[in-house]
Amino acid sequence: MSLAFVSGFLVARRESLPLRWPPVGSWRGEPLGGVATPGGGSAEAPASSHTGVGAPGANPGRSGALDSRPPPDLGRQIDPFWEAWNLAEKEYYRQPVDRAGLVRGAIKGLLGSLNDQQAAYLDPAANRVEKASLDGVLEGIGASVEIRERRHTIVAPVEDGPAARAGLRSGDVILKVDGKEIGPLSLAEAVALMRGPAGTKVRLTVLRADDPEAQPMELEITRARIELEVVSSRLVADGIGYVRIRVFGSQTVPQLTRALREMRARRVRGLILDLRDNPGGYLSSAVEVAGQFVRDGKVIVFEERDGERRPTIARPGGLATDLTLAVLVNRGTASGAEIVAGAIRDHERGVLIGETTFGKGTVQLQRDLSDGSSVRVTTGTWLTPSGKMIEGQGLTPSLQAKPTADDERARRDVALERALELFKGPPASPGTLPAPVQEIPSGAAGGP
Repeated sequence: MSLAFVSGFLVARRESLPLRWPPVGSWRGEPLGGVATPGGGSAEAPASSHTGVGAPGANPGRSGALDSRPPPDLGRQIDPFWEAWNLAEKEYYRQPVDRAGLVRGAIKGLLGSLNDQQAAYLDPAANRVEKASLDGVLEGIGASVEIRERRHTIVAPVEDGPAARAGLRSGDVILKVDGKEIGPLSLAEAVALMRGPAGTKVRLTVLRADDPEAQPMELEITRARIELEVVSSRLVADGIGYVRIRVFGSQTVPQLTRALREMRARRVRGLILDLRDNPGGYLSSAVEVAGQFVRDGKVIVFEERDGERRPTIARPGGLATDLTLAVLVNRGTASGAEIVAGAIRDHERGVLIGETTFGKGTVQLQRDLSDGSSVRVTTGTWLTPSGKMIEGQGLTPSLQAKPTADDERARRDVALERALELFKGPPASPGTLPAPVQEIPSGAAGGP
């Protein structure tokens, strides 16, 4: 999920992606502890789309450099393109023509013709920013964004980030950025308008999700540099641990592994996993995280364009497969976070508590191009282990816990309270957000 990501993207990017999904054999880098593919082998991490504004989820790709040769069966179909190119380059009155600009414009036009709302082209600078955001570092408004029903929609604001402080909420629709209508723009183009250096201001015209009949409102937001703690953990009651995952980036799995080992050392009997306002990220990171909680069986099912369904299987040896689980979710839980929550629910490993999740169930392939830019296209959908569709539906928790306005003003965490009731453990600070009883270091954040 890209904070001001543009998130919600479940992304599989990287040069060493497997030749097919699910991956077979091994990826470059450490093997994933907790996820296996049918027939053995291990997988490593793909990417997501973030920007200080963020976007939800992308899928695995092919290994090695992309093929730059024209398709052999293209024939004379490409002639009109070169005719237009030559005309523009020779006859345009402002010379010399920027060839790099022509190439990038052509790529954007190509992707636009797919009618794929999640397809995007990121120039080299935007691509670098997105990768940094998945490590927990971003500059922008601090919100994840997705195109939903052709409208640029907030997936989740970063807690205590500029967007959240200005009052942006999950589900809000962004109509304009600095007075410019963004409806016709791609996700990457709209996000580029929202990004910017820390300290600069941006004006958003927003339609409230919970009051679509209301007049659009204007919010002025000062951009900031945001460094997320990707994984945080603490004890919240006797024998009950709490782990929050904010994004599925390159540091999520090692930080979660450290946190779970600390929890095991403290002999916790139950664990509250907080996936609220988690917009997604690398597909393989989400899959490996699910494998830490699911003992065996399918973690995710990937449905390809031909309708074939390919499962990924949990690898034995997850660190929390025997702990009682409660999973906190809300409408900002999207993409990779929904993969983890769906796997835990379908395997009856824990109960979901909170609000219906965002419903991001398509998978995008994101690949770097030779100039450092990248392209993302939708390659299929993912389903929960039981075959349930997530796209547009989300996951409905077994226990509903939606905070009221009074709860929010009092900083009362009703979902966490329901989880503690489930464990029959008194909260560390009754009726309010619990102060950490014992902080457990999980490593530095970097992310979106």
